Amino acid sequence: MKGRIKHIETTLEVDELLEDSIGVSIPYYVTRSVTVGDVNEIVWYGLETTWKTIDGVWHELQKGSWIKCKKPKYESLFMKSMMSEKAQ
Repeated sequence: MKGRIKHIETTLEVDELLEDSIGVSIPYYVTRSVTVGDVNEIVWYGLETTWKTIDGVWHELQKGSWIKCKKPKYESLFMKSMMSEKAQ
């Protein structure tokens, strides 16, 4: 059905500092937002940085522009945690 959108938000607990931030207590929490519909995207809201997929490619928000980048470490941790949950 065209136009139907599903939005899912997940919080990830992180036990090591993955961004350059001052005064962060460990563990800390970041948010993963997934939108599925006419356009599918994943967005990570980190401590200092925002990443998102554009046409299946990861981008990092830098000074108001989306710049291509590698997959964020948060996504790798999230996928690892999903695999360990499925194994249980």
